Amino acid sequence: MASFVPDHTKWPFEPGAGPFGIKGTIYKRHLEYVAEVVPGGVAASLRGLPDARYVRFFEQQFLAASFYDIFPLLVAAGPCAALMNTTAHDFVAARARNQAPKDLNGVYRFLLAMVPTSSVARRLPQLIQQILNFGTVEVLRDEPGSISAALVGLPEAVVPWFSVVINAYGEEALRTSGAKTASMVMKPGDVVGSKHGVPVCRSPVEIRWT
Repeated sequence: MASFVPDHTKWPFEPGAGPFGIKGTIYKRHLEYVAEVVPGGVAASLRGLPDARYVRFFEQQFLAASFYDIFPLLVAAGPCAALMNTTAHDFVAARARNQAPKDLNGVYRFLLAMVPTSSVARRLPQLIQQILNFGTVEVLRDEPGSISAALVGLPEAVVPWFSVVINAYGEEALRTSGAKTASMVMKPGDVVGSKHGVPVCRSPVEIRWT
């Protein structure tokens, strides 16, 4: 399995040209969070990027409803974490937890409204499909307090990062909706093929709450 922050030199696409896209609102939230909590803000985080191509990518205006290459978001975790004297894993988890309550009352409120926890849990798989232009989510089991699903078609290099994002985000969303206990766990899964020349995975997701 790929490392948490994959080697950008081994990714076959130029920054911004990758076919695996995520909604611009995720980039907007990232930059807002960096401006608020990262020492030196956005400017300092951009100076830590690998090269000018990534800087140019982040300097563009992101439109909330448009899709953008997901890979630069992974690369950005390293410089931000270094400025905060933490790990990329912990930076990404903290940012995801920060975003969940905002989405409950923001752009994804139609999916994650302030409704019973069971409704929020059942909308989380749908939300994943809303923010990505690739992959599918299969709901395998839906029972009181427990949902089993699988995310199919996520690039292997993206899986470690994405698992941290949805685990932290999902748990915070469930707690915000009133869950006493909350767990959302995406496991690495297995490579099931390739798309655009890179291996893609089928990764199981377990959601539990009380």
